[in-house]
Amino acid sequence: MSYADDKIKKVYVITYKELIFTFLMFSVILIVLFPKDILKEQILAENSNYDLSMLYLKNLLKHSPEDESLMLILAEQSLRSGKRDLSLRLLELLLQSKNVEYRHKAHILEL
Repeated sequence: MSYADDKIKKVYVITYKELIFTFLMFSVILIVLFPKDILKEQILAENSNYDLSMLYLKNLLKHSPEDESLMLILAEQSLRSGKRDLSLRLLELLLQSKNVEYRHKAHILEL
């Protein structure tokens, strides 16, 4: 008596080495093509939809709450959209910054 499974050979479409190589190449391409600061640049270039830009910035700040450059950009965007209370809270934090440039820009925005 013979079984059908004895005659069936396993067919491999891709080897483990090829799979790992493909994954690594895909990761490298993503890192090279989409640098971290490209989203900041796109948000700064946006001049029409401030609410959407502010939503992106708030989400970025959730992931890196100590990033003062994001705080400064969000303060500028909130001033442009008319949300002064958010802007003033952010500017108060930036006025206590150790970075002189951010303190100076925050002071100018506060005025």
